[in-house]
Amino acid sequence: MKCPYCSSKEIGKIGRKKYFCSNCFSEIVINSNKFKVISLNEKGIAKVVKTCTITD
Repeated sequence: MKCPYCSSKEIGKIGRKKYFCSNCFSEIVINSNKFKVISLNEKGIAKVVKTCTITD
């Protein structure tokens, strides 16, 4: 699996449908056929930086 935000392969599973990219420090959350990439800014505030539909 590659990070949908930075294309890195440094992805680790942190939950049932949650992954973490240690390259761009983003969390990837998968629900049904969609995913969200959530990133933290310098103040620690979470922001959705990308959403997309998963296709085969």
